Amino acid sequence: MADIIVFSLTSPNWRDGVVQETTVGNTALVAAKLSATLAAPVQWLTAADPYPAAYEALVARAKQELASGNWPALAEPVPQLTGRHVFLGFPIWNGDVPPLVQQWLSQTAMQGVTVSPFVTHEGSGLGNSMATLHRLLPANQVTRGLAIRGGRADKSDTALANWLACTKCEMEETK
Repeated sequence: MADIIVFSLTSPNWRDGVVQETTVGNTALVAAKLSATLAAPVQWLTAADPYPAAYEALVARAKQELASGNWPALAEPVPQLTGRHVFLGFPIWNGDVPPLVQQWLSQTAMQGVTVSPFVTHEGSGLGNSMATLHRLLPANQVTRGLAIRGGRADKSDTALANWLACTKCEMEETK
């Protein structure tokens, strides 16, 4: 069984180059498609101290967390792994893995787990996220990541299907 672990904010979200108020986050849109495809539930990463809804305040907090290395505390319940394969979804923040996701990775027993990252962005692709994941998970297999532009998250079915096929092949090659 695979786990789908996701960090996604409802609002504000970048879509098509502008900040928009949304009812479903970009990464959550992709996660819902993945959940339906894999018939696996999504577990959500949330901060104990919720992120601000105002975009400028959100960006300031994210930059401060990344620069200081002071990762936010996770809210309860903290997602727990049930399988050996994690599909990890998050938005790219300032070109990297959000501090909340880094916090979860640092607190979770990940021995022998394969991690397949999928991200949403508005122009930076995977950014530095793959290097960060390899640094945080040196003993794990981290498959190639999937980067979906936030404004295209609702139209990501084909990209998601192709990535899942590549991820399956990549995992079989390492057996």
